Amino acid sequence: MAVSGCNTCNDPATVGMQPVQKVSFPEISGLSGASSPSQLVDPAVATEAEDSLSVQEVACPCPVEVANVDQHVVDHHPVRAIRELASRRTTVSETCDKMPANSAATKTQRKKKKKKKKLTRGPGRRAGKKTVRKKVVRKKVVRKAVRSVKSAPSRRKPDNQSGAPAASSCASRTDDSNNSQLEGKLESTEHITSDSATCSEAATFDEAATFDADECGAAASEPTLSKSKSSALTAVCKSLQRARAKKRGKDEAPLSYAEKLKQRLQRCKDMRGRRYNIKALRETRHKAVMKGMDWMFKFLKKKNYARLYELGDDMPSIFFECWYTSADSRIRTHAKGIAKVLVGKLEKHRVAQAEAKIKDGEVLDRDDFFEFMFLLRCKHEMGMDCDVMLRLASISFKQNNFRDTYKLLDVKDLESINTDNWLLVLMRVLIMDYNNILFQNKFPLQWGLKECFMAIREHELVTWKSEPEEYDDAFYLATHIVFAISAYSAVKTEQKDAPWLYSYIRGAFRFWLKKMKIKEKEDPDEYVDIDAVGEILDNLRGVGLTDGSDPMVCEASVWLLKQQKKNGQFPVWFRNEGKHDNYDKIHSTWVCTQALRDRDFKIKENQKWIQWMDRVLIESKFGTLAYKPKWKVKRFGLKK
Repeated sequence: MAVSGCNTCNDPATVGMQPVQKVSFPEISGLSGASSPSQLVDPAVATEAEDSLSVQEVACPCPVEVANVDQHVVDHHPVRAIRELASRRTTVSETCDKMPANSAATKTQRKKKKKKKKLTRGPGRRAGKKTVRKKVVRKKVVRKAVRSVKSAPSRRKPDNQSGAPAASSCASRTDDSNNSQLEGKLESTEHITSDSATCSEAATFDEAATFDADECGAAASEPTLSKSKSSALTAVCKSLQRARAKKRGKDEAPLSYAEKLKQRLQRCKDMRGRRYNIKALRETRHKAVMKGMDWMFKFLKKKNYARLYELGDDMPSIFFECWYTSADSRIRTHAKGIAKVLVGKLEKHRVAQAEAKIKDGEVLDRDDFFEFMFLLRCKHEMGMDCDVMLRLASISFKQNNFRDTYKLLDVKDLESINTDNWLLVLMRVLIMDYNNILFQNKFPLQWGLKECFMAIREHELVTWKSEPEEYDDAFYLATHIVFAISAYSAVKTEQKDAPWLYSYIRGAFRFWLKKMKIKEKEDPDEYVDIDAVGEILDNLRGVGLTDGSDPMVCEASVWLLKQQKKNGQFPVWFRNEGKHDNYDKIHSTWVCTQALRDRDFKIKENQKWIQWMDRVLIESKFGTLAYKPKWKVKRFGLKK
């Protein structure tokens, strides 16, 4: 005679057991046909239980299923939440057959998992495509599992017809363990939600996972949110907000090429890969230039312009150059006003001194003559009267027989000039050639910049690997060669005219960039020549480069802005710290302020200088050196 088990699974091990009335468990929101686990009790034990009210219940080892899942809840719950509800065995039907382990749904899931691995494994696949395919496969698996669960039959009786007695301590312990496991899973997955879920649906899922462990045999009490669950809910809401924002970004129409180019042009990048907003950086530089000019003007005004008279013609030239080619009209207006004041004060002082010397029978020396020449350029370009200074300069030129250029520059021959003296000679030849263009060759020379450039081609420049003192002289000669070509940034220069020169200057900046990194991260006392960084930036902007077009310009600009003090002054750093004179105190602020301004090379009066300088560079063959340089030379804009 065949032996059959319980009505649920027909297991022979449960012969003699009878299904007792179900214990009433709290229903989970979204599950319309959920019931509690069936309990099988021996008839003999059940008779004793009626007297002692102590029932020893033995649970049938049947698997648990999810039945009658509401379609609305399935569609709107987060994907991970649906998986948790589908995988958790919450209820069991009293009459349904046992689902085999190798069911069609399980096999389908295995096939989908294998397919997912194949899709995401290929070599040449991008990470973005892998993530999208994983999400698609995961969603398909979950939908398939939900459909299989919905198709399971349910013959549950209403709880009010079951007449179930109070639950025992065993059932209570089982339910408590299930609750703790679910809460742990919820906390571990609180940051993973679907894009289509809402905060209210997340709250519904949280409440559905809350059970009343003390009254598992009665109806479920109203769910309450503890602090931990409240924080979990907040995290879920934030995750949903991020998901929605990300989805909105994907749903937006793709940007056109013009829009992408516009966004790219609004940002600049330095040599370390850091990006900055071009407009914000320009405004910061503008403020720094204005603060620097204000500090220098205050510095020169102290003690009734005593420092101006001490330092001479270089001081008005600072503001004259800021006015001459600055792109910002506010800087131009402010700089021109200061330059006119300083030129007027210095002219009055120097003319009085020169008149006194002439009255006493003394001869105006070389320094007086060149001071008149630099001031004459400033006065002529700004439209001021030049007659008095022209008269005094002509007197000095004739009295000292400066028609002899060697005597004018105090040199014997060009080959004997050392690196340190070349800087002064070059700047004086520059102002003579420039003023001869302005004043119709009023002060003729025997030789000029053409012969100087031919001699400099053969003068070897040492690199940053040499002794510091020798390198400093060579470096400042290189930057002032650029100033000579551009007439102190009056015209735009080209890197292709002297690629060896600009390669040398760029190599010097890379050397100082290493020192900057050491100063920022390792040793605050590491020496960095801030004057050199300022002149490098000034040379590069003189080529027409900007923060957005060259990372080196952006790097130098950002670093200089960080060094400026609140009062507008830039720090004074020297290798050998000691007492600094007034020239040292103002020089760093001078070069850094000029370097940070934008350039505008639209002055028509400089066309003669541009044409004249192009001819000088070609005739002197200044594009190449007469010796093999010790630094790497880049060919700017030239075909190999």
